[in-house]
Amino acid sequence: MTSDNVMSTCQRAGMDLPCYYTGGGSCVSSYWNSNCISFDRAYPECRTASYLSYILCGTHSPSSSNCPILNGIVVYRGSSTSTITYTSSNYDQDALCAAPQCQNSQCLNGKCVVYGFNSQVCWCDDGWTGVNCDAAVVGSCSSSPCKSGGTCQDDVNGYTCVCPPNATGRNCETVLHADTCYWFSDDSLSNQEASSACDNMGGHLASIQETAQQQLLANSMNPGGVESYWTANKISPLSCGAVAAAGSSLSGTKAATWMHNNGDVDFDICVLLDSTVGYMGTYQSCNEQHNYICETNVSPCQSHVCQNGGNCYSCYGDSNTFCICPQGYSGTLCETVNLCDSNPCPFDWTCVNQVGGIHCAVPTGMKAARSSFCTTTSCGPGWTCIEDGPAGYSCTRA
Repeated sequence: MTSDNVMSTCQRAGMDLPCYYTGGGSCVSSYWNSNCISFDRAYPECRTASYLSYILCGTHSPSSSNCPILNGIVVYRGSSTSTITYTSSNYDQDALCAAPQCQNSQCLNGKCVVYGFNSQVCWCDDGWTGVNCDAAVVGSCSSSPCKSGGTCQDDVNGYTCVCPPNATGRNCETVLHADTCYWFSDDSLSNQEASSACDNMGGHLASIQETAQQQLLANSMNPGGVESYWTANKISPLSCGAVAAAGSSLSGTKAATWMHNNGDVDFDICVLLDSTVGYMGTYQSCNEQHNYICETNVSPCQSHVCQNGGNCYSCYGDSNTFCICPQGYSGTLCETVNLCDSNPCPFDWTCVNQVGGIHCAVPTGMKAARSSFCTTTSCGPGWTCIEDGPAGYSCTRA
């Protein structure tokens, strides 16, 4: 089979023509020409068949023994009239063709290819699904699952949220602020059902008393998220005015800055932190189904799990624990040691971790002028300062 035979075969099938070389980057030369498509490669190998062998068989060698699925494949060779065949004498020969690209792609997170006669199909990127690749796969970072400023990392089990120090949970859904814990639900309930769910957890539906509290909660939610959250604030039939669950009025000065005017209200109206208006409060029917925020006080842990002198706090009956780490320690349990974070040395001198403590290295220009640096405040409480001569001083645990 000649190169012309391969080209005509692909053309008659209404398909595009790949060359012996991919045509991406520097992979052109005499093994690729403008009759062929070009595409990116995932590894430094120019040959199209080698790329296919790597994707299909996990090997860079497209031989009949290493990648049998390519047996009998004949590849167009660009400017040469001959072809490259990956076959043995026991196989028929088949031209290697490519599905044509769509002229008007509706694929939002993927690539559109043509199958058969004018049939378009979306090949979705990782983490996306749906006819137009417009739906995030649940269990992947594409669905933006991490709350509270957590960082999402895809892994073999779906995803992992790396939470900031004041948040915990699979999705960083529990947030510690001062002496209060907030928990953001993943399910949707009516306001009354949400209130009962929070009671069963050992807390109560979050009641917003001031603008700073609303802003704190809004900052803990996913930017651009679509979920809205019930609060305990609602209309009071007795006062015919908006009141918080604890009795404070929503019509006063504090509430006015965080409530969004969404029209007249009737009775049985509750306050929703509404994602469509930047998580400002809106009046909605209490029977609507929405996510919700629970609130409870923080207490010392019943079982102390924090390492390296960290203080342990819990909420919702020890189901969520937080470790407040001393300077130089980090991690969920304060298990990570980096005594130079943040730099405790004066005047931004260089801090060096060493066994049992740190060394503060004095800038070169000061070494000749001074060799004594320890004072009562050089290392801080619980540390012993040791002179290291003109080079600086060290701090070790007392």
